Amino acid sequence: MELLPKLSQNLLEILDDDEYYDITIEVGNDPYVKVFRAHMVILNYRSPYLRRILSTNEKKNDGTLVNIKLSNILPEIFQMILRYIYGGKLLLDECDTLDIIKILVTASELSLHELIPHLQSFLINNKASWMEQNFILIYQISFENDAFLELQKFCTKLMSKEPEIIFKSPDFTSITERTLISIIQNDNLQIGEVQIWEHMLKWGIAQNPGLSSDPSGYSNDDFVALKNTLQQCIPFIKFIKFTSKEFLNKVYPHKMIMPERLFENLNRWFLNHDYNPSNKLKPQEVKEVSYKMNNNDYNPNSKLELQTVREIRHEINNDDNPSINLESQIIIDSRIITVQHAILISKWIDKLKIEDEIKNLYEFKLIFRGSRDGFIPNQFHTICYNRPRTVAVIKVKDSNEILGGYNPIEWKPGPSYGITKASFIFSFMNENINDHIISRVKEKEKAINYSNCFGPSFGIGDLTIFGGDLDDFSQRNNYCIMRSYEKNIRETEDKFSVEECEIFQIITKN
Repeated sequence: MELLPKLSQNLLEILDDDEYYDITIEVGNDPYVKVFRAHMVILNYRSPYLRRILSTNEKKNDGTLVNIKLSNILPEIFQMILRYIYGGKLLLDECDTLDIIKILVTASELSLHELIPHLQSFLINNKASWMEQNFILIYQISFENDAFLELQKFCTKLMSKEPEIIFKSPDFTSITERTLISIIQNDNLQIGEVQIWEHMLKWGIAQNPGLSSDPSGYSNDDFVALKNTLQQCIPFIKFIKFTSKEFLNKVYPHKMIMPERLFENLNRWFLNHDYNPSNKLKPQEVKEVSYKMNNNDYNPNSKLELQTVREIRHEINNDDNPSINLESQIIIDSRIITVQHAILISKWIDKLKIEDEIKNLYEFKLIFRGSRDGFIPNQFHTICYNRPRTVAVIKVKDSNEILGGYNPIEWKPGPSYGITKASFIFSFMNENINDHIISRVKEKEKAINYSNCFGPSFGIGDLTIFGGDLDDFSQRNNYCIMRSYEKNIRETEDKFSVEECEIFQIITKN
């Protein structure tokens, strides 16, 4: 007996009915704003994102309607999403492809998790040609959102075969830094590494209007500007795949933008080896050597037979200590902490002492960055919702102080607390990594604070990242007061501002 179509139709009739609604939703920005009427109980159970918003807008007993605003969503897109929320239907065949893309982005914002894979499959199976013609747009959207894994695979596969589809696009220089880094990290591009370097330079120069493509005429300020623009990208270039001639002609003229440590190690590499790159090095081996050069762990003094991982590791480390080999594979995309911080945090997760050898290799996968995603509690909750095993790190503004915490369980909608006995909070007082405090939870029932108006917060007040009246946790509303954890991680209980905030998901690699 098939009753679902009738149920779907009845729910859509409720949506269209002028009676019984108890919430209004203002969608869009002036002058394109539309007000929708809806029912809190349906929104609450269909969208985790809307549930979080509604939890901070309690229904009043005087008959006043609850009103919420969704200014970053287009009214026409929300209308289709709202009908899906009620009736479970989306007539995608009748939609423009660009509208389907907008529906996908909106579904992610509203945490409609069951809809996201369906939309991706529809696009890949029915709109592949359109996506190829609009590749830059699709690539940026897919890699700006970790939920769009199928679109990411589609883009990566296509770009690996046809790299010119992005590099020769007139929109290439408009891509974001994050998108560029994801391209550089692709090991399967059918293009020389030196060409990737040249395209990266082209992108960096385009971000600085007036900067010439010829570095011979650069002033010191010009080099500084380009270096600042590309500082997050350069470490991902696989320089050891260059020939010596390519390094001399293409990299050396830009030596002023290179990290000093990396450039010195590359000079040693090319001067010490009569080496013509080949396919003997696997992608992971290239990454390992490149990472070592970026972190001053490279030793060029012994003879290097570029044959096996063991020989490469011995050449780089000058020994076979397995703990060093594990540590050497930790790479972290952070503007706050270094690999040394990540190694120490990894030991804390495994409850090891500082002097102990590292036991597990963890990937620190960046999922949230305040300067990129916004210092907004709702944005933090949307991106980190249901993500287990995360480390939050916070750079205190106008100081060298770094605060943070480890949450082994998932982030959930509030207001409530997450229960765990494995969480901890920590602080680094200055650039000396040994000057730190770690404080483990003592009241497990209050370990993780899920409040909707907070960013990543721990305990009743032990590490509180508060959005405040402006809904912005970069402002001076944050504080640390010992209650649920063993000790204070700051010397003061004064409020502080946040310069940067990053959330990493911890993934076991070995």
